[in-house]
Amino acid sequence: MFGAKATVLVSEVGPLMQTAAMRRARVLIYGDGQPLARGVLRDVTTDGELLVDLDVDRRGPERFSQVREVELECVVDGVPLTISTDVVPASGGGRGGRLLRLSPPALVTRLQRREYYRVPTEPGSEIVIVEEGRTRLLTLVDVSGGGVGATIDRSTDGDLRPGMRLENVQVRLPGEDVVVAPCIIRYVRPIGGEAAQHARVGIELIPKNEAARERLFRAVARRERELLGKRRHQRAVVPAGSVVVVARDPARARVRRLLDVSAGGLLFEMEPTADADLAQGTPFAAVEIRLPGEAPVCCAGVVRRIVRGVGEIACGVELGELDPLDRERLERFARHAPKSVAPRSAAPPRRPT
Repeated sequence: MFGAKATVLVSEVGPLMQTAAMRRARVLIYGDGQPLARGVLRDVTTDGELLVDLDVDRRGPERFSQVREVELECVVDGVPLTISTDVVPASGGGRGGRLLRLSPPALVTRLQRREYYRVPTEPGSEIVIVEEGRTRLLTLVDVSGGGVGATIDRSTDGDLRPGMRLENVQVRLPGEDVVVAPCIIRYVRPIGGEAAQHARVGIELIPKNEAARERLFRAVARRERELLGKRRHQRAVVPAGSVVVVARDPARARVRRLLDVSAGGLLFEMEPTADADLAQGTPFAAVEIRLPGEAPVCCAGVVRRIVRGVGEIACGVELGELDPLDRERLERFARHAPKSVAPRSAAPPRRPT
């Protein structure tokens, strides 16, 4: 999942920041897990602060006014680096107000090469962490031969921090043997802003033997085959009046306009404010598809993508295990209904105004 990563020692950070290649490196800046801006690393002050010239943008440093922690991705002398740091308040000025000032790096991570491919997990996947008599149960978002991605509730698991090593960890994937291995927390990124309730956590697994690593590789390979099979499902544009009811828990059911559907997944129109808590990996305990003239189809599901278009935003959901009869009904509907010709990455059509 993470490739071969190594944390640069604190003693190495200063000399690294002062290299000529570093000073002219192109950077991509992330905040809250979302790309915010691109620029060039202009200079490093004697105090270790980073000065970044942002690419021409109408908002410039203003877009960072509500962001504190950021990550910079860059390549220095052919080596990809990730730099974790903070925005210095009241940054700006210089070169037309495009100068962003960042505090001395808290963490620099070197990525030698990408070793592992990452695949989204299916509903019901979880990771169990046992430490000092406390048991945590986290929902898995994706898995690879090197680690997993999970979501946490920051009110209960907000003490998880990058760099933490946990010894008693169990990865539970449907249809696979439990994988037990120590792990290291690599990153924690809030979903939807610094004050968001949920966050995404990157966890690097350190299997103690080849058997445990082989179980991970086998699970990834099986999941890849399943996803390839689901991509072959025909997607159909649904008739007017089609809706989907989704619920993370029974008390928070949402009724949304259905855009298209297949036996493997669906796309529905989001309400930007009410659905701001949804992100990749968000699980739905209940999904109910309501097509005119058809009996409802019920299952679980998980958010796989958020599609942003002009004037609209949509949510792509992977469906969990379906009753064989319901699967056949959806496949039959897709065969006879008008086909959705837009690629999965395209935005949904706009409604007439």
